[in-house]
Parts: sequence; C-alpha cells; structure tokens
Amino acid sequence: MKNRAKTLDDVAADRWRISIWLTAIMMVIYFGFILLIAYNKPLLATLVTSGLSLGILLGALTIVAVWVLTYIYVHWANTTYDLHVAELQASLRNSANGNGDGYLPNEQTFTEDTGINGNEHEREGDA
Repeated sequence: MKNRAKTLDDVAADRWRISIWLTAIMMVIYFGFILLIAYNKPLLATLVTSGLSLGILLGALTIVAVWVLTYIYVHWANTTYDLHVAELQASLRNSANGNGDGYLPNEQTFTEDTGINGNEHEREGDA
C-alpha cells in the first residue's frame, strides 16, 4: 500500500517535472522572440534570402518549436506515463482479486441502462 502511494507520488512528480521543463523552454523561446520584436527590429528585418526575413523565419521556428515540444510531451506520456499508470492500476486490481483489500474491482463496465458492474440504478422520472 505504502509502496503504491510512493509510486503514484513519483509518477505525479515526473509529470510535473516534464511539464514544467517543457513550459519553461516554450516560455524562453516565445518571450525571446517577443523581446526581439520589441527591442531589435533591425535584426529581424535582416534578409536571410530574398523575400525571407529573419523575423519571419524565427516566427515560423517558434511555431515549429510548439509542435516539437507538444510531440515530446505526448511521446513521453504515451510511452512512460501511461505505462506507469497502467502498472499501478494492474497492481490495484491484483490486490483486489488476491486479498480483497485493493481499491479497484476487476473489469468494470458501464452502460446507460445499468450502473457499474450491471447493477440497476434508478433514473429520475422512472416509475
């Protein structure tokens, strides 16, 4: 029990840690670009090639950075975070089936007409 609580705390801490790092990276990129716009317009007006200024290129790279950081988070969540959450759920199910002191019952189903595990429940207006 205590082991699972520590594992859950570790998983939540990992999620916060990666979220904060990715947010910080995005803030640096975005506000760096905004500060360049505010304080160094001549630099942004520099032509990289004919018809393409440094400002337009950096703006596009800022948007690409958002996509890359989002991909990094989604990839991490799908490969690491979801795996740990699934392990925790399996651990809880195993303890529920083994000695009855777990928290999650075995496979639960829910339909509109029945409650969890097929138990009928009353709806308002049903007589």
